[in-house]
Amino acid sequence: MATEQETPLCLDDEQRARVEDCLKKEASSLPPDRLERFIGSIEASIAHFRATAAVGSFRDAHDALRALRALADENDPPIAQLKARLARLPATTKEYIGRRAPIVMRRLGVDLGSPAGELPERAFDRFLRWTKTPEAVQRPTVPPPLPEPLAERIAALIGTALTEPVSRVRRSPVRRPRGCVSRPR
Repeated sequence: MATEQETPLCLDDEQRARVEDCLKKEASSLPPDRLERFIGSIEASIAHFRATAAVGSFRDAHDALRALRALADENDPPIAQLKARLARLPATTKEYIGRRAPIVMRRLGVDLGSPAGELPERAFDRFLRWTKTPEAVQRPTVPPPLPEPLAERIAALIGTALTEPVSRVRRSPVRRPRGCVSRPR
């Protein structure tokens, strides 16, 4: 028995009439041979859409990143497990990491050798290759503190000392439903 992907898609007469009716509503008309080519293009587009594999949802990508982050935040993260999870990430997550990795790695002082305008998939593959190097296993070193005169000048400009920890914003313990603008009484 033929599957849906093996059977070429053909619009039936009613669907063809709907396409022609839509063109007439938009004050456009095509000669019969061009209309057939247009419908053929629609059929090919639908067949191509059905043949492509599902990419996954935003939730899948988010959950995969969250699990990877939780594993990386451990005191002594298992490097082999991190590498294995990186290789199994969903496509949307790989694309996201491919967009962010060159920027973040440059800030950490690691040059991945990514050319400007590189596709996210290739950047992710380059990042994945880097994870297999000995340099990747070493933890990044903390940059040295700013020289005292420079830190004092910056602190004077922004009005706070740079050595003080940044306080976190406290949120109220009362949770409001989404979309609720008014405060509970």
